Amino acid sequence: MQEVNAIGTAWLRLDLLPADKQQNVRENLRKYLDARIRVYEKFPDVATVRQEIDATNPLQTAIWTDAVTAAAGSQPATVLLLPALNETFDIATTRTLSAMMHPPSIVYTMLF
Repeated sequence: MQEVNAIGTAWLRLDLLPADKQQNVRENLRKYLDARIRVYEKFPDVATVRQEIDATNPLQTAIWTDAVTAAAGSQPATVLLLPALNETFDIATTRTLSAMMHPPSIVYTMLF
C-alpha cells in the first residue's frame, strides 16, 4: 500500500511540472508502474523477479533525470515532486530487498 500511495502522490505532483515537460515523465512513470506490477506478479520465481527489477532501474533513472530537468526553476516542483519520486524509488527498493531476504536455513531447522 505504501508503494501504491507513493506512486500515486508522485503522479499527482507531476502536474507541478510545465505542461510541455510532463508527457515524457508521465509515460515513463506509467511504464515503471507496469514493471512494478509485473514484479509482484512473478513472485515467488526469484530469477524472473530479478529480471523485472532490472528492467525498472533504467526507468527510475529516466524518470529522475527528466523530472530534475523539468523541475529546474520551479520551486514547488523541486520541493514537492522530487521528494515524492525519491520516496517511490526508496519504497520499491525496501520492498524488494525485504522480499528477497530470508533467514538462514539453520533458523528454520532449529525452529522445527
